[in-house]
Amino acid sequence: MKRAFLGSALAGLVLMTIGVSAVSAANPVCSNTIGAVTITGNLTAGPGCLLNGTTVTGNVTVTAGGELVTDGATIRGNVTSTGAGSIVSINGGLVGGSIQVTGGSVGEVDGTTVDGYVVLTGITTDFTVGAYNSSIGGNLIVSNNDSSFDLFVFKDTVRGNVTVDGNTNTVGTLVAGNTVSGVLGCANNTPAPIDGVEPNSAASKTGQCASL
Repeated sequence: MKRAFLGSALAGLVLMTIGVSAVSAANPVCSNTIGAVTITGNLTAGPGCLLNGTTVTGNVTVTAGGELVTDGATIRGNVTSTGAGSIVSINGGLVGGSIQVTGGSVGEVDGTTVDGYVVLTGITTDFTVGAYNSSIGGNLIVSNNDSSFDLFVFKDTVRGNVTVDGNTNTVGTLVAGNTVSGVLGCANNTPAPIDGVEPNSAASKTGQCASL
């Protein structure tokens, strides 16, 4: 499967690592690379924020135009991004809450355990949008995105429902190899989703995903 995960592309761009055991300033702002330290409380992610093995005990909020790229990080709260031009690329590790990405230019979850829900909506990008090889405790919603590259829900384990709705890209959204405890529902995608000969397992399948 062809993928262009932004996290992999940026993993080598380490600008500066904070080499202390813990960061406890009130709602600190991340604008560079933070290594394997613990940030107590909430974190704001601005441009250039990369969490490499970092633990955040609270929530992470991505500013408009900000970036959150993680590599094996643990975020015990929620990840929220609602700003134009924002980048969210979660790679491995754990999110103890939910992930909500609304708008922006990148939204991807790769190989991550998410205890809550994942919503990726309204993203316009030349990169990938979707969830890959992740475990999601709640619902997964991928909706109203426009990607000139890959759009996918691939090899995820989802304990809730999966909704793929209103997405546009050039080759069709890949919905394949998923295990869904609830309903796998797809509608209004252009072109219709495909499964790449890797069928999905779900309690029921509806709409464009009825045969996938």
